[in-house]
Amino acid sequence: MIGELFTIIAPVFICAAVGFFWARLGVHYDSAFVTRIVMFIGMPCLVVSGLSKISVDPAILFNVMGIALSIIACLILLTWLLLKFRGHSPAVYMPSIVFVNSGNMGIPLAFMAFGDDGLALALCYFIAQAILHVTLGIAIVNDQSGSFSSRIKDLFKQPLPYAAAIGFSLIMTDSSMPRWLSSTVEMLGDMAIPLMLITLGISLASLKGGDWHRSLFYSATRLGIGFCLGLLVVTVMELEGVIRGVVLIQATMPAAVLNYLLALRYDRQPSEVAGIVVTSTALSFLTLPFLLAFAIGG
Repeated sequence: MIGELFTIIAPVFICAAVGFFWARLGVHYDSAFVTRIVMFIGMPCLVVSGLSKISVDPAILFNVMGIALSIIACLILLTWLLLKFRGHSPAVYMPSIVFVNSGNMGIPLAFMAFGDDGLALALCYFIAQAILHVTLGIAIVNDQSGSFSSRIKDLFKQPLPYAAAIGFSLIMTDSSMPRWLSSTVEMLGDMAIPLMLITLGISLASLKGGDWHRSLFYSATRLGIGFCLGLLVVTVMELEGVIRGVVLIQATMPAAVLNYLLALRYDRQPSEVAGIVVTSTALSFLTLPFLLAFAIGG
């Protein structure tokens, strides 16, 4: 199991290390340009490509999505209260606690633990979060852009909500794109995660020593509160078997890399968010064996 976990987590650190040492060498890296490429081309294509490959019963889809939404709603409330108490900005810290790496970490882990059934349910969870992340997540980060109506208008200028809508419609109608189009979209989407991680590493090179204390606190908060809420939901709803295990796994994932990209896009202390993403991922490497044992054992 340790070997499988390392296979999933190692690419995150290696790609981030490329960016880190690139910055340390003093070589120019245009983070603003890369961010625009990823936000307006890479990520939308990644969302459409990923969602277009899913084929599940809509009833199961809505059930798991409802569970995911309930967990995210509770996370938003609890995180807002915590940040209010500590006097920290929700626009900076809330997304990293609320929106997790349910895609390129949660999905492989669920598949490793529960096979094809776990894969299908993990994908459903991912869909719910992906749609909220590219809509509500942007609204949270971009909370100082003016009135509520102006923020809504700015939201609909972003390509990610439309990409989520296209992917979701493909699932609900059981449709598929022409092969030439799906291959093109997949190719463009494949560049998103490596570029995000390299840009993450660039930002990490500018972290100050004191920042790590805050990163560690919010990373532990992300994993701890996620597990507790996941456990509460599966207990109250009396979930068992695969669905119980998948919910626990997905709820306890580290912070999503997209949080960093949004922080960079809207200038919301990206180095702070980068620290939480990396630290929570590192902590998860220590906690995942116990989490998987608990999820499978139930």
